Amino acid sequence: MAKTPLGRLPREAIRMLDLPRPPQDILEGYRRLVDLTGTVQICGVPVRPGDLVCADDAGVAFVPRERAAPVLETARKIDAGDTKRKADIDKGTAISELLTRKYK
Repeated sequence: MAKTPLGRLPREAIRMLDLPRPPQDILEGYRRLVDLTGTVQICGVPVRPGDLVCADDAGVAFVPRERAAPVLETARKIDAGDTKRKADIDKGTAISELLTRKYK
């Protein structure tokens, strides 16, 4: 059985969920973490409890907790601009016009 936030589930049930698996090097790094209540170093970057960690196929970003609110505000503005740009593209706006508009 594997321990999950939902309690203990048989490994077969977890496999049936078909969740994406992180790369082996990330799993190995996770296994080596010992102190989950203090600061850890990940690739030379200090990461403390409560810090925001965002990761995707392009990379990983660590945001200190005290900077999370302004970073989130900026991310929301960028997302709103991207949404407007996509709407303009869907409406057939000319590329030359898209390039002159300020979305963010």
